[in-house]
Amino acid sequence: MDLNHPLIQSAALPLLVAFCTAGLLRRLIGVRHGPRWAAAALGLAVLVCSLLLLGWRMALPATAVEKLPWVFAAAWLTGLLLEATRPARWLQWALASLLWLGLSWWLGSKDVISGAASALIGAAVLAALHDSATERASAASMSLIASLGLAAVAMMSGSLLLFQLSVLLAAALGGVALWLWPKARIAFGPAAWVTAGIGWLSLAHMAALLTPAPPTALTALAAVFIAGPIVRRLPLMGRRVVVEPLVVALAAALLAGVAMGWTASIEARDAPDAGDDPYYTSQAGPR
Repeated sequence: MDLNHPLIQSAALPLLVAFCTAGLLRRLIGVRHGPRWAAAALGLAVLVCSLLLLGWRMALPATAVEKLPWVFAAAWLTGLLLEATRPARWLQWALASLLWLGLSWWLGSKDVISGAASALIGAAVLAALHDSATERASAASMSLIASLGLAAVAMMSGSLLLFQLSVLLAAALGGVALWLWPKARIAFGPAAWVTAGIGWLSLAHMAALLTPAPPTALTALAAVFIAGPIVRRLPLMGRRVVVEPLVVALAAALLAGVAMGWTASIEARDAPDAGDDPYYTSQAGPR
């Protein structure tokens, strides 16, 4: 088996690391606190697997790609801190949003307007994740769908690296989600949703910064995260712990499909015609 194969690095390995580490933490920490801390396996899986893919620059990173492991580490450590201290719910969201504001500035932006938009969208995404019940798989399911949608957008925009990283995040979320559905055996608390949110936001930010992916399509993809709060408030959901994540995933998939269709239509519209191709040679002879 080739451990350097993209499918191993981006899919199998993060899924296995997240799933096995969550179970190990749940068992080692104990019945009382184990379920609360087990979802910290998400951040560990994302960080370890991204380091295998990107490497680690110990000196001050110069490029946005070199900064990504530091961003993942900052999100994971912040989530662990919030899990340990458990401040008021509004303060958890505020601190996570401030962290994203600083990280998005550090990653860089094309202009002031796009930087401000990234910060505002990030605050909304983190609010949607924070709103989801920790004992259900809704936050994990919509984050997984959003990551797969981002992988598709990255592929259509010609970035294999962002495609692999998005699949990596989705696979790690899948490994944790297996402990949340159909029966919740762990909690998707700050140790998980901060990593999920900032991890996705950083990859979307990179797609806007480094690829021709339309900003409007990326904004539409961020709307995937409203699926959880909307479905959670439907009167028919009630205590349907098993059904709710499935409905959230379906709604999120529909929104992600809109974003991918938007990306495809814009790229098709902007693509040059065959006659404008400098390498195109007409077969018609002179008249």
